[in-house]
Amino acid sequence: MNWMVFTDLTSLPTQFHWVLALVALAIGVVVLMRRKGTRSHVALGWAWIGTMLLVSLSALFVSNNTPEDALWLGFGFSYVHLLIPFTLTFVYVGVRSIRRGRVKAHRALMTITFFGSLVLAGALTFLPGRHMHTLFFGDEATVAQQLKDGVKK
Repeated sequence: MNWMVFTDLTSLPTQFHWVLALVALAIGVVVLMRRKGTRSHVALGWAWIGTMLLVSLSALFVSNNTPEDALWLGFGFSYVHLLIPFTLTFVYVGVRSIRRGRVKAHRALMTITFFGSLVLAGALTFLPGRHMHTLFFGDEATVAQQLKDGVKK
């Protein structure tokens, strides 16, 4: 892992988004593995929901894509950004479902949100040419050139 990519080549909004996503991933794993319906499940669930909302909103400020990027949609956004409305909608409907006593719907919506918004989106960031790929697998020459060029994503 090349920490120069994270510290020197990554914008503050992107760093914030990454950290929040990792926190949401950790909380989500704990929530999914623990017994459901307990006070700790509810408390951790609300923490996860809050973190997911921050992850979704912070994603709006992660706009480092160019027309050369295979996932580019325009205006600095990629196809991964399409998960923002998906996440916000599923979190809202998931909370509404449990408040109405629809446990199965709640479980399904939150599980889909976890895997779609964190696992799938996270996996897409590791595609070659993406920033996380450079962070974990980037060669020193590429990183050195980006530092020289002042590229900050």
